[in-house]
This record gives sequence, structure tokens and C-alpha cells, in this order.
Amino acid sequence: MRTASDIRNTAGLRERNRERNRAELAAAALQLFTERGFDEVTVDDIAEAAGVSRRTFFRYFESKEDAVLPYEEERIDQLREALAQRPAHETVLATIRRVTTAIGADLSPQGPARREALARMRIVTENPSVLARSLELQSRMAEELSVLVAEHLGVEAETSLEAQVVAGAAIAAVRAAAHVWWATEGDRDFAELLGEAYDLLTTGVDLPGGPPTR
Repeated sequence: MRTASDIRNTAGLRERNRERNRAELAAAALQLFTERGFDEVTVDDIAEAAGVSRRTFFRYFESKEDAVLPYEEERIDQLREALAQRPAHETVLATIRRVTTAIGADLSPQGPARREALARMRIVTENPSVLARSLELQSRMAEELSVLVAEHLGVEAETSLEAQVVAGAAIAAVRAAAHVWWATEGDRDFAELLGEAYDLLTTGVDLPGGPPTR
């Protein structure tokens, strides 16, 4: 007879296999996009390179655009888990900051994920359909994040200015840091850039009102 522990272990193994298969598909897609160009690669090409069927590809991704951006759902899950375990003394924004900067820790100039992230960013910026999908996913992430924030504030997301501002500001900070990181070709530490962006949110932006006098 299977125990509760057996069931949990099976579920955990199934999820790990799913994550591995998804990562392998995303890696195969990225290599093909880099070698041939995004428009020259089909879903069938990706499936063949990964050694799976077309049907299996669509089990993990809705489109080849999504294969360029494979970790968005995972980010929301990480934020959900972190908010659920948030220390009583920590503000919601501080929790979001802690999680998102930890996610970006590998994107230092010497970080192991830097080259892959730059390749993905290049595909996003050079292909309108991927850029549109990226913006769509960011919008959805902001919406889902506002719901998570609202839950922890005990308010309704749709009518809470606090939830909307915190979620929107967090996404804007990540987007701004990513833009500067990409513009400097990954020569800046992404986690540090993101920390600076959050500092601007929490301390306020006090910039001069006009050009310097001579």
C-alpha cells in the first residue's frame, strides 16, 4: 500500500522530470534560434532537436515565442512561495526585492547564466512577435503579482491602490534593470542594478529639474 510519503515523492519526481524536460526543450530552441535565426526555426525543428514529438512540445509551451521565455511561470511560483513564508517584520516589497535579486544573482559578468540570458534578450529585441509576447507576459505577471500582494495585505487587488502600485513598481524595477543590463551587454551585475532600482523606489527619485548651468 502506498503511503502519503510515497505519493509526495512520486509527485516530486514527476515535477522534477517536467522541469528537466522543459529546460531541455528551451535549450534546444535557444540553440536553433541562435544558429539559424528565430523566423527560420519551426516547432517541428525544436521538437526534433530535443528528441520529442510536436505534441510533447505543446505540452510545455504554447508557441515557439514561449520557448524563448521559459521561466515566467516559475518566477510567479517563487514569489508566491516567498510571500507565503514572509517573515512578520519584512514588508511585501522587501520580500519581492529579496526574491527577484536572488533570481538575478547568476547574471553577473562572470555568472553562469549570463551568456544564455543575453542570447534570449537578443532574440526578444530583434523579433517583434517575441517582444510582443514578452510584454504580454510582463503584463500578466504584474496582474498576478498584484493579486499575491493583495492577498497578503488583506484587500482586493482590483480596488487596492497599494497592491497595484507595489506590483507595478516591482515589475518596472525589473524591466528597467534588465534594460540597462542589456544596454551594457551584461557588463553590469544584474542583481546590483536591480538593487539600485529598488533603492530608487523606496527612497524616491530626486533629480534636478533642468540642464546644468554653465
